[in-house]
Amino acid sequence: MSIVSTVKTVVQTVKNLDEARKIYEDGLGLICIGKARTSAQEIGKLWGVSKGNFRVARFAREGEDFGCLDLVENQNANEPMRDKNRAFDFGIMTLNFRTNNIEKAVPKLLETGCKAVSEILEYNAGKPMRELMMNTPSGERLTILEVGGVNDDLPIFNEAIATVGLVVPKMSNAKKFYEEGLGLITAIAFQASGAPFDALLGVKRLDRLDFATLTADGNWTGKVELLELETGKTPINTNESADLSHTGYTFATFLAEDLEAVTESCKKIGAEIIVEPKVFNRPFHEDKRAMIVRSLSGEYLEIIQNS
Repeated sequence: MSIVSTVKTVVQTVKNLDEARKIYEDGLGLICIGKARTSAQEIGKLWGVSKGNFRVARFAREGEDFGCLDLVENQNANEPMRDKNRAFDFGIMTLNFRTNNIEKAVPKLLETGCKAVSEILEYNAGKPMRELMMNTPSGERLTILEVGGVNDDLPIFNEAIATVGLVVPKMSNAKKFYEEGLGLITAIAFQASGAPFDALLGVKRLDRLDFATLTADGNWTGKVELLELETGKTPINTNESADLSHTGYTFATFLAEDLEAVTESCKKIGAEIIVEPKVFNRPFHEDKRAMIVRSLSGEYLEIIQNS
C-alpha cells in the first residue's frame, strides 16, 4: 500500500504569473481555484529560497483534488532550469494532459504561444494513441495525448494533470525510490527504441527508452512517469537548478498521512531528507507539516501531511 498519494500538485516557477496562466486556462481549460502571497520569511526554509515575495496561484480541473498546478511568480528568477531542446536531461521533463480530440486541442495551445515539438504521432499501446509534445513560451514541455479515439461528446480537455514525466539516470534506482520508498505501484512498463518516440521527444536518435508509469491506490490522475533515455547525448542534471531562482518545474508535491513513515521509508533506501518534517505556512496548505526529500534520481519532492 502506498504511503503517499498520487501527485497533488506540480510547482512551477514563472517570471510573470498573469502571462503564464493563459496557457493553462485558455489552452488547457484549467481553472484558478486559489490565489495567495508568500515570502521567503514564511516559506524559505521549506522551499530553499533566501529572499523575495511571491504570488502563487493554483490551477485545477473542476471537481478534481489531484493533478493540480501551482504557479509561483518570482520576477527575479533567471534562466530556465531546462533547455527545451534537451528532453533527455534529468529531472521533471513534461506534464501530460489527456484530450478527447487532439486535432482541436493543438490549435488552442498554439494560440497561447506553445510550439509543437513534432507532428501528431500515432501508435498502439493496447489502445490507439495519438500524441504530441509542445514547448510553452518559457520552454517547459507539455504532452497532449488522445487515447482510444475522438470523443466530441466530452470537452476537449476534462482531466487534470494525468502524468508527471521524469527523466531519470537509472530506472532501477528510480523505481526503487517510488516503489519501496513511497509505496507506489508500477502499472505500465515497457522498453522501446526509435520511432515514434524519437520524434515525439524531439531527439534525432533514441537508442533505448525504458518506461514505467506508477500510481497510488489505483488513482490515475497525477501519476508518476519514469523515463530512462539513451540518445547518444550526455545528459545534465537539471535537478540541481530546480529552485525558485530558475523558471520551470521545481518539484512535485504529494500528500501523506504519516510523515514519519515517509521519512523512515526514504532513509531506509538511501534517499536524502533535505527538510525534516515541520509545520510551515505553505500556500493552500497553511499550518501543515511538510518536508522535502531528494529521490535516488536527484529530483526534489515536497510531502505534505494530509490531516
